[in-house]
Amino acid sequence: MEALCNLLFELSSEERLKIMSELLRKEQRLSHLSKGLDLTVSETSRHLHRLSESMLIQKNPDGSYKVTSYGEIVLSQIQGLEFASRNLDYFMEYEFNYIPVEFHERLGELSAAIRGSNILSGLERAEQAIEKAQTRVWVLTDVVQRNLALKIAGKLNPYLDCRIILPESVIPRDNVAIIPFCAPGVKKRTQMLM
Repeated sequence: MEALCNLLFELSSEERLKIMSELLRKEQRLSHLSKGLDLTVSETSRHLHRLSESMLIQKNPDGSYKVTSYGEIVLSQIQGLEFASRNLDYFMEYEFNYIPVEFHERLGELSAAIRGSNILSGLERAEQAIEKAQTRVWVLTDVVQRNLALKIAGKLNPYLDCRIILPESVIPRDNVAIIPFCAPGVKKRTQMLM
């Protein structure tokens, strides 16, 4: 438990977390880090020393710093904590137990997610994401949104990986789908709802 407490103490600095994030993105030298993060060289040096002592980063022979494998593991786990703390009001209102256990450890994958205040803003963001998609469109939904389906259908080509998971109950009975499942790049998968 002492090792965990020491780790959490080292991670309790916003500057150190920013340094680790920058180093994960790209190996850098002290001067570049201090300039990019708008910190003094002595502040940056002090943070780098602490992170190095904690084995979260290491100094390369050329003088640049990089995140260690251990540091990468720690950062990946922090994403879930950051997401949970950013959405504290949501998690205080809803029971976490209802989320399947296999998703608990993957909570950090939602760190780039934006929580919308209404369904229309969510639909607008989904439309924008589909418009920008170049290699894949993956959709998991329990409702067929005709406008989104039309956007997806308009982008279909053999180079676009299109995956849509729907409950069987929402697939049109007349078998006339907006997105033909025989189109190139489309994979059909349905899920029975309990």
